[in-house]
Amino acid sequence: MRLPLGLKTPRVNCDHSYYPEHSEVPLLLPIRFLVHRATLRLTADYLGTSFRCAHLDGADEFQLLGQRPPRGQPLEIDQPGRWIAVDGEAGTVFHMAELPETVRRHATVHLYLLEDPGAANTPEDVPGSEPEAGFEVRTKPGLPSGDHILYLILFMTPDEYQPGLEEQMMRLVDARVTYQIRER
Repeated sequence: MRLPLGLKTPRVNCDHSYYPEHSEVPLLLPIRFLVHRATLRLTADYLGTSFRCAHLDGADEFQLLGQRPPRGQPLEIDQPGRWIAVDGEAGTVFHMAELPETVRRHATVHLYLLEDPGAANTPEDVPGSEPEAGFEVRTKPGLPSGDHILYLILFMTPDEYQPGLEEQMMRLVDARVTYQIRER
């Protein structure tokens, strides 16, 4: 995060949780007295992975990948949406951002897709986004102080993308199991 007076926070470390069909990447967003707004990029970079196209929530047509010359214009997408998927011969990977209600009320979530073999998004050290897919979360003033946990959820399937496949991912996120233990 960029803070007033040119200050920056240290790099962020996070733990990944892997399940049979999906993984969850939590990210702690600490909002303190100096932070009024924050922009976070929750993405996966598929360096060297061959995906043919990207499917975007709310778009009627897919985006072809791998069609840009190395020094050509990068494919960069920035639009609101709930999910983004990349697919190829090896299968499909869906990306979804999950924000707690406290953050959702004070933030916008934009789909993020970058395909540029020469790009290196700050603070990455290794260039190459072939593609990089996920979300950019932009907070607005009014976000309560405290620690907020955001999740990037990756749903993987060996199938090629078919319309309706995103519903499986939505169920995974929207129909979370909650339980309560009672003592007798």
